[in-house]
Amino acid sequence: MLQVRAETLAVHSAVSEACVQEMSSGILALAGADIAIAVSGYAGPEGGEDGTPAGTVWFAWNFRGQTETKRMCFAGDCETVVAKAVRYALAALSEKLAHWQ
Repeated sequence: MLQVRAETLAVHSAVSEACVQEMSSGILALAGADIAIAVSGYAGPEGGEDGTPAGTVWFAWNFRGQTETKRMCFAGDCETVVAKAVRYALAALSEKLAHWQ
């Protein structure tokens, strides 16, 4: 649905910079939007099969094809990690909007 290539998932996994970059581009294309945020992570209690720890989250902010990414690691249980990721994604978007305009 978000136009992430199967090859990207196979090579990099769903929790990766490459994946969120493709997700954000797919969101722009599907929605016809100017701005997209993509988030993928391991909220817990388990991490990734590759040893990536729980709490690891990748973000992508895409403004008209200009994409910025960031990897963060949040502490806490599943609900706490999700809440922290949402707050971070939106706070970072607010900061980025000031520079993108």
